[in-house]
Formats: sequence, C-alpha cells, structure tokens
Amino acid sequence: MDTSVSTSISIKCDELENETYKRLGVGPVLGDVVDRFTFATKVSSPQKMALYGTHDTTIGAFLCTFGVFDSRWPPFTSNITFEMFKAAPSKGGFLRFLKTKDEYFVRMRYNQSVVALPGTLPSKFGLESGKADCEGCKEKGKHHEGDETLCTLDAFKEIVEKVRPVNWKEECRVRGTCPNKFNANCV
Repeated sequence: MDTSVSTSISIKCDELENETYKRLGVGPVLGDVVDRFTFATKVSSPQKMALYGTHDTTIGAFLCTFGVFDSRWPPFTSNITFEMFKAAPSKGGFLRFLKTKDEYFVRMRYNQSVVALPGTLPSKFGLESGKADCEGCKEKGKHHEGDETLCTLDAFKEIVEKVRPVNWKEECRVRGTCPNKFNANCV
C-alpha cells in the first residue's frame, strides 16, 4: 500500500475513534436501533426493517465504536446490517413450560460478512479509545450457544449503552462543540 494512503487512513481512523464522535455521532443512531429492537420484542409490529443512509465516515465510526475497524477504509456502497432473531421454542423436555420469556439475539454484518462484536468503552473509563473492554458477546450467557456472533439482545444493549448519550444536547454543551461531521448547533 502507498505510504500516503496508509497515513491518511490512520489519521482518519484516529478521528473516528474519538470519544466525542462515538457518543454524540454514532451513539444516538445505535440507541435508536436498540429502541427499535426492544419495542419489537414487546409489541407485534408490521415494521420489519429500518433503513438509515450514511457516509463512509459514519460506517467507519460504527466499526471503530464496536472495535472491529480493520484499518481499511469502507469502500463505496459499504453497509452495516443489524439483524435481530427470536430463538426457536425449545423442543421436548418435561420442563419446557418453565421458560418464561422469549430469547432474542442480535448479529452485525459488515458488507454481508458476519462480525463478532467485542464492544468498546470510551477512553474516559480508563481504556484507550477503540480497544476492546471485555469479551462483549463472547462471554458465556451473552451469546447464542454455539455461535458467538449472535449476541443476546441484553449484551448488545450493554455495548450500546456505553456510547449512547443520555442527554445529547447537554453532553454536547459540556464538551463545547458538536461533532464537526454534523455542523450542528447543539444549544
């Protein structure tokens, strides 16, 4: 790879791993995804899909937020898909009636390839931004048995809540500026 291209990618990824950009740029969108998934578990809805349009910088920020950015800039027409699955009812067994709630799982795909989600923490929690803070969905009980790429909905929520702002306008004001990608006025 040409050195100038490599350098510009590294500089750009450093910008995308910025804590402010994760929380104020990507966090609200991920929060909306979680809210839609949570709503779908409680209410029967005819809506089966939500579509968001973004730029390559946002796709890169999503990948950095989840700690899965591979230092290759997202190519034209790149996409990220979050899929939610409902576990099939257990078969047989005398005690199957004791199962009290449905189980839901979330999987992420980047350009149609399944991505395992390690999860990241913003640097203010004492870790380098963009570094995995835990095993994310790999921990026992946080994924579908036999498939670590299928996070439980609760594990996915835990990952997203780390970057989801509680009050976007207030956090924006405290940090002094909105993410420059949006050219938005926070106040």
